[in-house]
Amino acid sequence: MLEALNKEDWKAASKEFSAAVKEKVPPDKLEELWKVVNKQLGAFEKLEKVQPLRVGKSRVVDLVCKFPKMPIVVRVSFDPAD
Repeated sequence: MLEALNKEDWKAASKEFSAAVKEKVPPDKLEELWKVVNKQLGAFEKLEKVQPLRVGKSRVVDLVCKFPKMPIVVRVSFDPAD
């Protein structure tokens, strides 16, 4: 997903989204969000850490992403049905 975001391939970045997420964050909205993050924090530099965890019944992965101004955590949640 991060690789696709950095290549500005919004469709590929969102291909694993559930139907509910795709409805709320279609590729054009994802593009808008990622561009705002890059404008505010500078261009994505690297993935610093991958931290898998559980939140309730869901599997979650926190991706610590380094940007010039500050790191942020991108949380990816996996549907328990998958």
